[in-house]
Amino acid sequence: MIEPLNDFVVILPEKEVEKKSKGGVWLPEREESKKLTGTVVAVGPGRVLNDGRVVVPDVAPGDVVIFAKYAGTEVEIDERAFIVIPENAILVVTQRVSRETPVAAVALEKPAPADCEPLNMER
Repeated sequence: MIEPLNDFVVILPEKEVEKKSKGGVWLPEREESKKLTGTVVAVGPGRVLNDGRVVVPDVAPGDVVIFAKYAGTEVEIDERAFIVIPENAILVVTQRVSRETPVAAVALEKPAPADCEPLNMER
């Protein structure tokens, strides 16, 4: 089981398809044209705000997404290639898994740890 931390998302990238020329020569995809779409496999619990609340990710396992070109880290787990990216590197959700209520920008009430002081962002 894959359990990402914080607001990280594990994505199974769409497989790259090699193309065949008219003459029958196989033409591999160039690195610069790698696929930027994939299926979300696992999602972390969310980003922790300064006041201790948790912002729940807006994606869920099964969603099909488009992500930033140079985002994340490629990892191999059980002989399968995955990409681990922060949620903010996801640009578009092209297909959502059915769910009753959207989870966009939901902050759960969670007390801040006793030794954690919120940052003062006022000038």
